[in-house]
Amino acid sequence: MNRLGNKVITVSTTTMKQYLKETYIKTISETKFLLQNKYNYSNNNFKQNINPLAWEVGHLANFYDTHLIKNLDKNYYPTFENNKIFDSYLTPLDKRFKDKSNSISHLLNSYDDIFIYLENWLNKNELNSKTSYLYLLSILHNHMHIESMLYTKKSLLLDKSYKSYEKSFNTDIHFIKIDEGEFYQGTKEGEYLISFDNEKPLFKTKVKSFYMADIPVTNRIYMQFIKENAYNEKKYWCDDGWEFIKKYNINSPLYWQKLDTHWYYRLSNNLYDYKLINLNDPVCHISWYEAKAVAKWLGGRLPTEAEWEYVATNNGTTKYPWGNIMKKEYCNINYSNNLSHVNNYFEGATKHGIKQMIGNIWEWCEDITYPYNGFCIDPIYREFSYPYFGFKKNLRGGSWAVPEYLIHPKYRNAQMPETRIQFTGVRVVKDII
Repeated sequence: MNRLGNKVITVSTTTMKQYLKETYIKTISETKFLLQNKYNYSNNNFKQNINPLAWEVGHLANFYDTHLIKNLDKNYYPTFENNKIFDSYLTPLDKRFKDKSNSISHLLNSYDDIFIYLENWLNKNELNSKTSYLYLLSILHNHMHIESMLYTKKSLLLDKSYKSYEKSFNTDIHFIKIDEGEFYQGTKEGEYLISFDNEKPLFKTKVKSFYMADIPVTNRIYMQFIKENAYNEKKYWCDDGWEFIKKYNINSPLYWQKLDTHWYYRLSNNLYDYKLINLNDPVCHISWYEAKAVAKWLGGRLPTEAEWEYVATNNGTTKYPWGNIMKKEYCNINYSNNLSHVNNYFEGATKHGIKQMIGNIWEWCEDITYPYNGFCIDPIYREFSYPYFGFKKNLRGGSWAVPEYLIHPKYRNAQMPETRIQFTGVRVVKDII
């Protein structure tokens, strides 16, 4: 707790109340949607790792309880103090499904009670850097699980929001030269609204010249990758990737279905409930292995974290691709409910002309996630990063399913390389020969 004194956070009580209310409303909305649609986890046709809804709500309530309220009031006895079932680090997925000790109605009541407590606390107390950090940490953690609920809807084939097919136009990738240079990778306290432990500290990095694609790989380009039989050409795949796609008979992105000569997006268990794929949207729901393979097929590779961050901060000179102030209208974020085609949001491009580095899709990077030199574990959310160092792969940039106050170019997401359920896509870079 002593290290909380190093936090530099300035959020007004009014703004924090707004964040809290927005988070609560969105969480309850998505939970009720799953309940009203009689979610059935046996319909997880794609065998993706999703959490049971009761556990998801209990986990959120537990996090607020033990990480926020307990630190606001030393006399408060957390509801979930002795119930480790909702600790994601301690409880494996199969055990989460087997647990029947808490009903969803009881857990939702607990979640409601917690938000009433937190609102009342804000009405009676002034925020400082410490308490602001505790609130923001818990609120942003909640948003990470809202994204989880959103991709759970898709995996259970309950989400029919995929927009109607748009007339195709030719959107080619252009590779833009990025000149070499040095910049400070990582964050420092106060640079963004909140800094997580895996983003710190700042350190100087040198980046060699390379070429970066001005847009992410589109569905149209990915269809050509499939058409040229790349899923059956071992030369494009790393050994683990080849084993992965063959073991699970993967030959297209998640939710894609080919009927006759056209590719469709599957919306439900109804065999005829499909929509034609929008060719100029970025390809989404692909694993790190598929991202790596399509990059190789295009004659390139995945960007390193350093390269990605270097470009997204204009060689380390700005906080966002477009400047130093978050402009939500420049990127596809804030739960827009849909992907956007790759030529939208041109105002958000970097000075190099690289588009959509924030929002729309998460972009796979080459690197395994490791701590930066000088890493210091978070004093509150101790399991945020360190359990995953050494084997998960990095993702950057956010997606349409994140709030504006979570995402920035230095935010580090990390997932297992076989992950396809999240809103994951790919941007390609090439070496200068």
